[in-house]
Amino acid sequence: MTIPVEAAEPRARESRAARVVTEVLSPFHVVIPLPVVVGWHQTYPAATGFLWGLFAAVSGGVLPYGLVLWRVARGKANDRHITRREQRLVPLAISVALVLGGVVVLLLAGAPSTVLAVQGALLGMGVVMLPITRLWKISFHAAAVAGAAAILMVEFGPWAWICWPFAALVGWSRIMLRDHTPAQVAAGAVAGVAVCWPVYALIG
Repeated sequence: MTIPVEAAEPRARESRAARVVTEVLSPFHVVIPLPVVVGWHQTYPAATGFLWGLFAAVSGGVLPYGLVLWRVARGKANDRHITRREQRLVPLAISVALVLGGVVVLLLAGAPSTVLAVQGALLGMGVVMLPITRLWKISFHAAAVAGAAAILMVEFGPWAWICWPFAALVGWSRIMLRDHTPAQVAAGAVAGVAVCWPVYALIG
């Protein structure tokens, strides 16, 4: 079936927009700055929270991201979003281990509670999503953005409601690009909020 030219052009524009959203709001782009922001907010004007946030960002975000990029370069993953479910298990398991190691250091060193809470929430989300990923391609994008929005709501209060449209936008992009079904996006968002909100509220 041939798609009419007048219908193909808007669809192409939507696909380009969806690709931009997917790239900008990729999980690592969200989780790397998150502990820096909340750590800085807790201890400002002192730099303590900011510095611990940087440590958390590296141990829980930069190192796992580097692992993913290394696996892509070695041909062990098809792209940095790891769109093939079967390729997600190893990097996700190693990422969970790296976050756990960072949490142990933060805990032993007496890091600010909000930084510890962010990493605890991310650890919990990884633990929940690991067994699901063995069987089903739940959306990491939706989980990361929705989980981050939940954390920012607890930390900054009502004005952080402005984050929720980004969660909806990234969900639309994943569906538009046919990388996920609506159910996979919805499940990712629910998992992100259900884990991150209570964990962050309890620890932070």
